[in-house]
Amino acid sequence: MARIGRSILTHFDWGLFGLTILIPLCGLVVLYSSGYDPEASAPLFGVVSLQFASATCLKQAVFLCAGLFVMVVGMSIPTQAFHRGAFVLYAASYGLL
Repeated sequence: MARIGRSILTHFDWGLFGLTILIPLCGLVVLYSSGYDPEASAPLFGVVSLQFASATCLKQAVFLCAGLFVMVVGMSIPTQAFHRGAFVLYAASYGLL
């Protein structure tokens, strides 16, 4: 498994990361306030039922955490790997369109 080295952490753009976190968190606040129902239980993908006031906010928070995990994994991959597989990634993206 790839490890995050010190060079990645020292050259990391913390301002961009902060904005990347801040903007979705503002969206979560809006979703929470618009879907607030204190008596509702929120089913999480039909698997687990949690006592949470906004089901939409809970699902979006799960997707946000998954996206952050994918972002960290993508950051740990060396850029040379992307350069080598650029044509394959382009063809796969084009095919998915």
